[in-house]
Amino acid sequence: MSLTLQQIDCVAFSNKLCLNFACSSSEDGRILLITENGILVYTLMNYMDNIFNDIAFRKEYVRIPDFSLTTELGVEFESFYDQVPKEDLFERVLRLDITSKLDHSTPVDVKPLTAAWSPKGLLGKSHCVLSVLSNFYGLHIFVRSFDDGGVEHYECVTNVTKCIVEHFSKNWHDISRANVNIQVKEWNQRISVTCPTAFVWSHTITTSQETFAILFVAHPNGSITSWKFTTRREDEVLPSPLTYVGTCQTSLENINTMYWNKTRKDGGALCYGSIIGNLAVITLSGLARDNVVFKDEVIFWKENDQKKVDHITSIDYNDHTYLIVVREEFLLIFSIDKEGSVLDEVSFDLGCLPITGLCHYKDNVLLVLTTGRLKKITLDMVDSCINIKEELVTFKFDSTKFKTHGLVLSENRVYLGVLAYPCRLKDITRDPTPSSFLIYHDASISLFQTIMNNPSGSLEKYWDCFEILRLISYKEKKFPWQGIDANLDYDKLPLLQLKSLRWIAKLSEKVYNVVPSITEYNIKPYVLLHYLVTIKLVLKRMKKLMGVLANGVELTTFQMRSLDIQNMYLKEMVLMKILEKCKVGEKFVDEITEVMEKANELEYPDMPPCFWCGEKITGPTCIPVHVDSRCSISMMQIFLVPGFKCPLCKCVAHPEIAKETDVVICPYCDIPMDQIYSHEKVKNIVSNANMKLKDKLTFALKDSIPETPYVEHPIDSITENISLEDIEDSQVEYLALTDSEDEESIAEKSNYLRNKFFEIMTTNSLAGTSQDNLSEFPSVVPDCKVPAKGNESDDYSFDEDSDGEHSKSSKKTTGD
Repeated sequence: MSLTLQQIDCVAFSNKLCLNFACSSSEDGRILLITENGILVYTLMNYMDNIFNDIAFRKEYVRIPDFSLTTELGVEFESFYDQVPKEDLFERVLRLDITSKLDHSTPVDVKPLTAAWSPKGLLGKSHCVLSVLSNFYGLHIFVRSFDDGGVEHYECVTNVTKCIVEHFSKNWHDISRANVNIQVKEWNQRISVTCPTAFVWSHTITTSQETFAILFVAHPNGSITSWKFTTRREDEVLPSPLTYVGTCQTSLENINTMYWNKTRKDGGALCYGSIIGNLAVITLSGLARDNVVFKDEVIFWKENDQKKVDHITSIDYNDHTYLIVVREEFLLIFSIDKEGSVLDEVSFDLGCLPITGLCHYKDNVLLVLTTGRLKKITLDMVDSCINIKEELVTFKFDSTKFKTHGLVLSENRVYLGVLAYPCRLKDITRDPTPSSFLIYHDASISLFQTIMNNPSGSLEKYWDCFEILRLISYKEKKFPWQGIDANLDYDKLPLLQLKSLRWIAKLSEKVYNVVPSITEYNIKPYVLLHYLVTIKLVLKRMKKLMGVLANGVELTTFQMRSLDIQNMYLKEMVLMKILEKCKVGEKFVDEITEVMEKANELEYPDMPPCFWCGEKITGPTCIPVHVDSRCSISMMQIFLVPGFKCPLCKCVAHPEIAKETDVVICPYCDIPMDQIYSHEKVKNIVSNANMKLKDKLTFALKDSIPETPYVEHPIDSITENISLEDIEDSQVEYLALTDSEDEESIAEKSNYLRNKFFEIMTTNSLAGTSQDNLSEFPSVVPDCKVPAKGNESDDYSFDEDSDGEHSKSSKKTTGD
């Protein structure tokens, strides 16, 4: 199927662009843009509550430290430069990269030369770190961090160049008294050994002791040094040290591009190209050991034709590996078999236009971006020779006004980003935001079907589909679920599809007000799908914990209490006739019955009293009902500060959840949750409070819940001896989870609910509960109406139920 690209958005920014291949994406879904003076990092924050028709990027700016290699060499050029011969003096002074810190000279701004993401798992087991090389040859590693207000930023944790200098300087001697020629020679030698000119990350390696990746750094003399970077916690504040693991002397000099291809668990092939066009590959093994083994260097391209190697990548297809090398306007392609032998090589000219971006589209297809054209290149082997098929992709781009600087493709290939900068001076000077990041989507892809046919078992890699679907729905003013079966049986849907429909229903209710004409509405309301997804999540967790118990492993007190609360939640769902209102059948009923019968046979520890109201916790909400913070995974009450928070839907999780899994995943979004930490002013509140309140707050800050927590009084006394200034500065955003959309109506029924609920708690199962008793229990889930066909004025509202509950409604006129 051919690409049908349509521009859907344009992100403008004021930073200038000067490099090709200036954008790339990370394994954790972030995009970096290399600008003239720093790095822009864009993160897709695609939450379905967003009512704006702009792509939901969050932007962070990474400032590069003003660090210069020449200040660390132990040889001060200024102390002898007046004695240097004129030819040598001019050569060195004109090299601003190594003489940027000279006194009485014009200051030089630090600028990035290249940047790259690490593999996933070096930060908190689920995130990547960022490495940047500057024009002063300062190579730095950045990690994302959060300030006291929860604002994300990037901070430098490792100065790689300084680590390299410290390693080699052990063999250096003081030459301050030597003659000028010796000092100049030694100065040049130290630069050629320590100066980083290119770098690349290996894949993540996990052993029984640690998780790490190897950073390979090239130097002007042709050597490549290897440095181990061990994974770090998200809350870690100390710098991350590097461990030296080996050096290799290659046959190339002035390496400017590197690429890593994993071939086995602890090894791979390291590809590197030079500034004069040479290309070589070396095999590595033993990455999990203390010393990396380099062997079998192979020269792939020997001609010194001065065609600089700009980019290297590879694709695997039909038992062949295609090594693709960008050399200005040429593609150099090698076909390699399983044994590592080169079957064929070809140099392909794309029309005398410099290549500015390249992405692997799928299978054996590449997308190649030149200064004004996008081409689809298909590779194949015919009679042991490389066969190249070229096809021009039509997309809206004015090459007379803009030049391209990079290309990036989303995880599921549903959108494509092109980095562009004006090529006319008047456009640069008149526009305050001349740079553009153009977003195109493939109109030939059915986003709804792509989401519903998700084979991965998780939503984590499909949020690009949700975001483009949201943009199309708002811009084209149509519902996102077009193509759904009107008679879809929700009872037979797996959890993943229910999650997807839940988010699509949320989007549908937001788009509802902008759709000009409605003839049908074929998806269930969000509130009902939310209940179905939550029930499925509860059943999944309870089965998991009871499976652990069945294997003879004792659960923690926290887990047993969580089982108790979630069992109560299932009973509430039955009493409130949620399944009946959702119109689901046997599968839900059988699954709930099976889990509840097993859960009712267990003995549970006593529940602690609520920290806020002082009443004993008996379920997912307190009685009388009040707002509190509950864990979205365990439904346990969170005291004061949550342990984790989802960056998309903002639901929270208890700190104890971290003991059950390596990475805490949001149950609704399937993405890693951000860890939350209480800062110093929370501790100040504790120290300034009276004794009773201090005991309460100290208990709230504990990692685990004691058997008998301290709670004597309700929260009425919590304002004693607390500075309002401290409270305002220390406020933490959290999500209150309740079982109803209408809290006031539940509060009115709290007395009835309490009596009925405690009757259910005293029984071992629901088998003895008659249908008449269930029918007496009031419903807290409103009846939902959907628009009907052919009505001039249709309601999409929640009916007023028998007890007088009210909820929001909106009306829409169909037709003109």
